[in-house]
Amino acid sequence: MTEASEILHHLHIGGKPRMEALMECERQKALLAQQIYDAREKRGLSESQLAHLVGVSVDEVVQLQEADFDDSLYPILNKVVKELGLSETLNQ
Repeated sequence: MTEASEILHHLHIGGKPRMEALMECERQKALLAQQIYDAREKRGLSESQLAHLVGVSVDEVVQLQEADFDDSLYPILNKVVKELGLSETLNQ
């Protein structure tokens, strides 16, 4: 962490359990989003192809890859994770 980010963290997040939990949740979502993107690319699939394989919209795949999702997309997240073989990664 840079000095500026440490200061911001201390002022806005540090010592606030709810904020710390929210930050951790967002960090985990960002990591998962990157794993989805990387796995899709590794398989040579376009966003459209992946969406078709799991029966969801391209917009939903994009939301997952951009970590722009909430609980309502978890069923779709599970389908995508399964299709891309990321289940073991999530269980670690």
